[in-house]
Amino acid sequence: APAAPARQPPPAAAPAAAPPAAAPAAGGGMMSGLAGSMMSGMAAGVGMSVANRAVDAVMGPRQTEVVHRHEGAPAAAAPAADKCQFE
Repeated sequence: APAAPARQPPPAAAPAAAPPAAAPAAGGGMMSGLAGSMMSGMAAGVGMSVANRAVDAVMGPRQTEVVHRHEGAPAAAAPAADKCQFE
């Protein structure tokens, strides 16, 4: 009769997991959150400003067109000269 194959030894147990890292202590109160929000807002503003300058460099400066709607209208009547404007 053929001999039974040799059994493999059981796998070694995994090493114990390291204890979880301690969370940083929440300190600083309201001002730390406010200051962090303000700094991230300022950084976002600077980033948008730099992006606008980059777009202007590629596309050319922005130009606005002013359209006057009352070109043919008569001029407004002048107020009476004998009254003060605050009366």
